[in-house]
Amino acid sequence: MNTKSNFRWFLKQSIGTAIGLVIAISVAQADTIELSLDAQNRTVFSVNEQPYLSAPSEGLWSLAVNSDDTQAVQWLSAKPSSIRHEVNGTIIRGYLDLAQGRWEMTDSCNPQSNRLRCVRRMEWLGQEELKGVILSIRWQVPQRQTSPFQPGLLYYGNPAGKKNSLVRSSHTNAQEGEFSLFEEHRFSMPFTSLEWQHGGQYKGAALHVIPSPVPRANLPDQWWSLGVEYYANHTELKSLSGPIGYNQKRAVAKLFQKQSAPYAGATMTVKPGDVIEKIYYLEAYDVAREGDGFRRPVHTSIDIFKPISYDDFPTVEDIIESKLRFAESRYYEGDDFAGFNMFDANFRRQIVMGWAGQSDAPGYSFLALSQRLNRPDLVDKAQKSMDFLTTSPFVKEGFQLRFDSDKKQWSHQDQVSQGQAMYMFAKAIEHGRQMEHVDTSLWEGFLLKAAIFHANRVLDSAWYPESTNEAFHVAPLVLAYELFGQQLFKEAAIKAAEHYAKRHLSMREPYWGGTLDATGEDKEGAWAALQAFMAAYQLTGEKKYLDWAQHAGDAVLSYTVVWDIPMPAGRLANLGFKSRGWTSVSPQNQHLDVYGVLTTPWLYQLGELTGNADMKRLAVLMFRSCGQLIDAADSQGEQIQQTNFVQSRLLIDMAGENARPWEFRGGYSEEWTVLWITSHFLTAYALFEEMGVELD
Repeated sequence: MNTKSNFRWFLKQSIGTAIGLVIAISVAQADTIELSLDAQNRTVFSVNEQPYLSAPSEGLWSLAVNSDDTQAVQWLSAKPSSIRHEVNGTIIRGYLDLAQGRWEMTDSCNPQSNRLRCVRRMEWLGQEELKGVILSIRWQVPQRQTSPFQPGLLYYGNPAGKKNSLVRSSHTNAQEGEFSLFEEHRFSMPFTSLEWQHGGQYKGAALHVIPSPVPRANLPDQWWSLGVEYYANHTELKSLSGPIGYNQKRAVAKLFQKQSAPYAGATMTVKPGDVIEKIYYLEAYDVAREGDGFRRPVHTSIDIFKPISYDDFPTVEDIIESKLRFAESRYYEGDDFAGFNMFDANFRRQIVMGWAGQSDAPGYSFLALSQRLNRPDLVDKAQKSMDFLTTSPFVKEGFQLRFDSDKKQWSHQDQVSQGQAMYMFAKAIEHGRQMEHVDTSLWEGFLLKAAIFHANRVLDSAWYPESTNEAFHVAPLVLAYELFGQQLFKEAAIKAAEHYAKRHLSMREPYWGGTLDATGEDKEGAWAALQAFMAAYQLTGEKKYLDWAQHAGDAVLSYTVVWDIPMPAGRLANLGFKSRGWTSVSPQNQHLDVYGVLTTPWLYQLGELTGNADMKRLAVLMFRSCGQLIDAADSQGEQIQQTNFVQSRLLIDMAGENARPWEFRGGYSEEWTVLWITSHFLTAYALFEEMGVELD
């Protein structure tokens, strides 16, 4: 069917009155989108005849001149003065007269699927240069009690981040004066959405942008910003030509893990004849249940950027060969131990299970790869390393995780790592049972003991985990049930899955605490829930678990970069780095890493179960893209500085108190080459092999 034939455009009243413009889309079983002017000449965005967003009452276009971005902006605004209807869209025009001359403004809007695409054009026709200019795109929801969502940055206000550490991440509580505005290159998916309740029905709306640097900017590498701000009686989605801030502090950038840095002066100097254009999208929709409001714009962002081409990335064969060589280089043995070192041997000699050592993971992937690559020597390494890990002692909270091969001591415990290690033991047992010359008896004894320990703990009436961390126990308990047949494991797995659904599906408490170095919302927490819900679905076949998995899966996807963030001069630009498919870590730690590779088999399977071909291709893209930056020594760093954020201790110490945020973007930290960076690729590849998926 011809796309244009699906659109129906009409004007309710005469063009001359500038009242009653309506853009309507009638697509089979789709929403009808309306952009209209009310009796006060205010621009309103409606869906199915219900208003969702409106421009500020003072006008569709707002700008500031001679502005100090450390203070609240004093806007100069203009309302529409004329409308012209065209075949493919509608053009709304306005103007703003200053003492120095006239601004002419235009919004050219056309429907695109269930969203509205607009090009905003602002042209300065005065004869003088204007300093301290701030341009804007502003759309409002007529109530303050809304829940904001900014991919990778703000999850329904970041309540866990606020509770655990006020300074480490942005947080809001829908209070007047709160705001969260970040540079566009911080966004994994460049949109901000809101969810709210009206008349017993949950509603949602989102402002998407095509990210871009600011012309005539006063700061180096200055980009447009995007975010949300709260007022007495409304909430505002906005895009600004530079100003940023969060936690009621204006003109600051979140430069470090635990603190911000000044970012003042993010304005423009506009010259006569300058034309500034910006592309944005609006969408609004009903929300089926509380906590679902973020999900539609996640998929809209994927549809806008279509990041599913991966032919320009390394091949899977090259990635796996390199990762295997690196994993083997970390293998070492002593008189009474064998395993995979978390670090370079010159730095520290430790065998560490779970996050972030993953010394247990090669036990599974080496068995799988030994058959694929006809490498029986890999079986020997897997056997010895897993046998040694079973010597970990059980103490108060379960088994210990870290073995110092110099001191010959075991230490450290956490629930995240125990759950992840148990999963790897279960997969190694499952695979090893099918192979000749593999003895899984020690592994089975260890997993059985761990599963009994944690199942009993979960089934205790007093069990209430701190965060989403213990969702990592669900999948291994399901596998333990399948391996050993003990009903205890099934009951504990289902109880834990149900527990996390009750806590997180409403997003009153977003997924959090899935990693050990963040104190709030994070990708790993969402990933833990996705794995848990998928395991419960595979165990029971009940649709509700698949529905829950889709919710957690969309939260995981929100951390995935869907666009190639242009890099300033520096290492990443020189290496031709492309960011699409990489994942941001958390609102606290705002760099990119390859962790998302581990989630790809589950995302692919979720796409298979729900008939979502784009999700399957995106999963493959994530795996392939994260193979970038592997060097000649098969090494790969952890921290990709795609934005004005740095976590490298060395760089922070060198910067001192006078750090300037834009000096770090485009950098790449390799000082932390821990084993998980390699193990996750091998684990994911082995799982894809089991699924029969050819990633190339």
